Amino acid sequence: MAINTPRLGLLKKDPLVDGDDTFNIKTMMNDNWDKIDEKVATKEDFLLHLEEEAKRIKVKTNYIISADNWTLDSALQLYKKDLSDADITAGTVVDVNIKVSDLEKATDLKSSNESFDGYVRLYAEKPLAEDITCDLKLIRQVF
Repeated sequence: MAINTPRLGLLKKDPLVDGDDTFNIKTMMNDNWDKIDEKVATKEDFLLHLEEEAKRIKVKTNYIISADNWTLDSALQLYKKDLSDADITAGTVVDVNIKVSDLEKATDLKSSNESFDGYVRLYAEKPLAEDITCDLKLIRQVF
């Protein structure tokens, strides 16, 4: 007995049960090809998708996190610093990727997930002793 595939609904014959059926080009081939053609993305669709994704993600290279102007957040007992960038919004996820050569200088940094319009906030157990170079990967969230 013939069945349909679960995702695209393509006709699938069982050779043991349907082996004596007459081969019907329209139902066994052309209808299946039409279903596939309906579901598959075009090159233009794919390129548009890539273009939209590129707008969501920006990488800022060689961003300097200054050792100056860290302030104590007494409620958290951590030092904080705001990294300003016009491309950061409250809905932006910011990955701060410290350069390998500066990792030892960054041992007191804590995770940062707080983004605001125009800046992301970093936390540290103590202010940095030296500037650190990093890359900022900005990912605009789409809800």
